[in-house]
Amino acid sequence: MIRRVVTDPLSWGLLAVCLVLAAMLALQLAEAPDPGVPPADLKTRDANAAATAGAEPIQFPPLTAYQEIVERPLFNKDRRPPPAPTGAAALASTVAVPQYELEGTVLSPGGSFAILQDRRKRELQRLGLGERLDAWTVAEIGEGWLRLEHGERSARLQLDLPGAPSNPNGPGNK
Repeated sequence: MIRRVVTDPLSWGLLAVCLVLAAMLALQLAEAPDPGVPPADLKTRDANAAATAGAEPIQFPPLTAYQEIVERPLFNKDRRPPPAPTGAAALASTVAVPQYELEGTVLSPGGSFAILQDRRKRELQRLGLGERLDAWTVAEIGEGWLRLEHGERSARLQLDLPGAPSNPNGPGNK
């Protein structure tokens, strides 16, 4: 290894500047608080906590205040609600499946499925098109609803959202 002795004044000047900057950085780091330690000003934090503890809880408007959002679904291209069943479909959809509650639906090109909860056992079930649920068969899965068939009878389950407007699809529907 070749050792060179630094003799030029520019190199000595740059070395001095580097040493001064390193010393300033060391002082700044020594004075900086440790990020893992809570701030030293705990009185301010305690005062803020005491002030908010006596405040009223945040009140959100009821779901009926969002009626326009319900009437104009965000994820439909035309922003119109799905059409209500008419004629025989409306009459057939009044048969209920009371022991099951629809928890959600998933629609995809690879296959759609619905998630139902058995109210008696409190168990979740995942059902696809054509699968059976007791004596019922999954006939159709839509956005937030499920249609089951049992022979000539048909039942439609809908997502049950608290505070949502009454179901426009007829009595007996979930």
